[in-house]
Amino acid sequence: MKKNKRDIEYQIIEIDELKRIFEKNKSTVVVFGTWEYGRRVKRGLEGFGIKVSFFSDNDLTIAGQDVEGIPVITPESIVELVKPLVIIASFWFERISGQLSQMGVKEVYALEECPVNSWEEIEADRKELKKYFDNYDDNAANKILVEVYGHIGDVLVKTGVCKTLMNAFGKENVFFLVDDTEQRNIGEYMQLLSKNIIHIEKEMFSKDREYRLEKLRYLNSQYFKFSYNLCDMRFHLKMRYLNKYILNVPQIYYAPEEYYVIDKDYSMLEKILGRSVKEECEENNNVAAEIERVKVDFALPDKFIAINMGAANKMRQYPVEKFKQVYDYLRKQSKAMVFIGAGAYDEEFYRKLVGADKPIENVVSYINQLSLVESMAVISKCRYYIGLDSGMWNASVILGKRSVMIYGKGDLGHFKHEKKTIHYVMSEWTKCEGCRYWDCPNEIRVEGMAPCVVSVEPEEIIKAIQCVEEELRIIG
Repeated sequence: MKKNKRDIEYQIIEIDELKRIFEKNKSTVVVFGTWEYGRRVKRGLEGFGIKVSFFSDNDLTIAGQDVEGIPVITPESIVELVKPLVIIASFWFERISGQLSQMGVKEVYALEECPVNSWEEIEADRKELKKYFDNYDDNAANKILVEVYGHIGDVLVKTGVCKTLMNAFGKENVFFLVDDTEQRNIGEYMQLLSKNIIHIEKEMFSKDREYRLEKLRYLNSQYFKFSYNLCDMRFHLKMRYLNKYILNVPQIYYAPEEYYVIDKDYSMLEKILGRSVKEECEENNNVAAEIERVKVDFALPDKFIAINMGAANKMRQYPVEKFKQVYDYLRKQSKAMVFIGAGAYDEEFYRKLVGADKPIENVVSYINQLSLVESMAVISKCRYYIGLDSGMWNASVILGKRSVMIYGKGDLGHFKHEKKTIHYVMSEWTKCEGCRYWDCPNEIRVEGMAPCVVSVEPEEIIKAIQCVEEELRIIG
């Protein structure tokens, strides 16, 4: 049993224990969350013989509909069920736990891991892999497996953690597992740090048994001493598809529940190494030397500013109409600009911002034209960086570049790096205090964007730019 910061009790449970409870109590199982992970949880439960009777969701517009043949009910309807047992399949686990607890729902869980395959398939795989489990010798094991989960920015800023692990156990003994289905760019980046990259295609791993066994034989034959999960929080284990049934690793390290993301990893490393690691990790959290070796065979203007106004989370986006004032200011100052990024949103933002199809002197767009490491190489060569809370901004942090960061006040503490090179531009939106950004109510969002970001005025961004320019002038 675990208590979070709001004193709401909840349980993280393994699927075999959940099955025991289900069979003993004849419970009515509800999966809370109807998105991709909710559907995966539903399939995982049914693969273990746990019948799912309902979905539920706080999005009331889908109540009454069916998802994968299962009816969706409102949260209020859960309390009317006979012996309801709720499995939360949502990033907002703590908030939903509190919500259901206040309604009087007592059986609320999140899975420790959600198996990709059914119990019958797992059991068959176990028989094929039995020798690796039987021959495991914890005293002889000296290799470490780092499972790389999380978004691009989340992983980039943990480069210092990865390097510290390699320093402690030997670069040749630390292996990195990367999912090429979703994180091919991360795999490319990790190859700058290590030659020991294990690539897995998640969909093939689930559906192609020969492919899965080939990968599992290799992983299990390494006899890793422990597995270290490079992810934001414990609940992000929903992304983990290697579980205790098929991977012969006796100790798996998960992030504890502290809030600031990188501090979680420092806590884990201190537990593993038995010493303070923060100073070493922060010193190692730099890839300027590695990125310097990346070949750039495309043209860049002199003394340019790197800009990326895209963000994976729509709430972090900034109105193009407001940024136009910043762009116009930079043009009047004859500043060279290089835009980077990926996706339709970045392209549309640039098109609306620049407003012309013909080339503009000293304004270059490499949006959707560069790989992750090439984009980082661009940042490494810029005078400074302008952007939002995104993967590219986190790249600028570990490259030691000065940056102007348009930041949502409600998200303070999540990835707010305390560096003198970063100039944060934040609004004074008073309603954000304590919301941690993610809890911004729908009714106060501006076209899906958070008001604490939208209300940042262009003049404040320009002031931050002027501060950076002055610092660079002093440095020479």
